[in-house]
Amino acid sequence: IAEDNAAEKEGLIKQVAQLGHKLLLAAVNGYDLLEQLLKLSKDKLPTLLLLDINMPRINGLLITIYCAFKYPSIKIIAVSSHTNDDLIAEVITEGAVAFITKYFLTPDSIVYQDNYGTTNVLQIAIDAVLEGQLFIDKLLVNNPATIKLTPTTTNIIATHHKHLKPKHIEFAILNAAGLSLAEIASLMHTTVNTVKDYNLLLCKQFGVANHGQLALACFASGIVKQAKYYDNTIGA
Repeated sequence: IAEDNAAEKEGLIKQVAQLGHKLLLAAVNGYDLLEQLLKLSKDKLPTLLLLDINMPRINGLLITIYCAFKYPSIKIIAVSSHTNDDLIAEVITEGAVAFITKYFLTPDSIVYQDNYGTTNVLQIAIDAVLEGQLFIDKLLVNNPATIKLTPTTTNIIATHHKHLKPKHIEFAILNAAGLSLAEIASLMHTTVNTVKDYNLLLCKQFGVANHGQLALACFASGIVKQAKYYDNTIGA
């Protein structure tokens, strides 16, 4: 679980326990999540990740991109209170296999009861994901077929940035989160000087002066993507 809201994190933990699933980690933000994953051996990684999307210290879209690159075995169920079709499309495009609202945390609410009754949508999503099926909560999108996927960052890199090495791509993703070079070095399990070398090399390749400008250049070139959080049902 990765969720920055304390009450909602506890609700997710409770739901996971009630459904009989084993909880391996509960992170309070995106950086905390990657720190905890880094400590796990490959055979101890979680099968599923319940990932809040609008989250500080590395947002859920960047986490999805990073996990697809670094931890492709983890199946991601995106969880959000407010979102829009564009964000759903990007998160699914980048590797999430389900996207659900947080209404299941309040199963007695009118909205939830009118749509799901006594059915637990989290369990429905988990079952679908484990069976290799895509699941999008109908409270988000009535017809998932209307969600138009975009080119993946993986395909963009393979087509337009073949020269980039895996470590450069990893650095670019983490740098896009606004982390310091020391924080990036910690997550990449390397030295700050090595990360500085990655930064200098990429800044030179993209013709920019510093890692802040590099993040913008990576967004513009499609190596990473920016998340849009507003709920288009209530206005921007």
